[in-house]
Amino acid sequence: MGVIYVVRPLDHEIAHWLSGQGVDCPSGQWGRDPTLAEVRAVLGDISDVRYHQTVGGATGGWLIDVMHRTDPAKGRWTSIRSSGGAADRAPIAFYKGWSDLVVEIVHGLSARTGPLVVFPDTGSTPLPIWAARPLADALSIVQAEW
Repeated sequence: MGVIYVVRPLDHEIAHWLSGQGVDCPSGQWGRDPTLAEVRAVLGDISDVRYHQTVGGATGGWLIDVMHRTDPAKGRWTSIRSSGGAADRAPIAFYKGWSDLVVEIVHGLSARTGPLVVFPDTGSTPLPIWAARPLADALSIVQAEW
């Protein structure tokens, strides 16, 4: 079994809930769901990975398997799924994989979509990610808490 990471845009309701949990998030900034093109653009910016996309047939949606560029058996990997169409802004979730890669992808997306929040299905504290927050800071939280 692996962790599923659900990604939601930061909105007023989530920000209020996170504040009650003592989790910092950017003030007055809201996010939105990404498009498939935005996900693919972010993946293209990560030098050590490659990806393979499939479309969900009759059920719609899409799936992207992300793997290490030269040695898929030994490197970072994850699987990104969405129920949205190719041009839709739609929720995404990461199925299993390396948490640092998930955070790196979401950080890249946040520069395009605004703040996003990663919810691991383990019950660990959700992680707000936004472009102005250094990636290293987000990764240090993941290493300490996830």
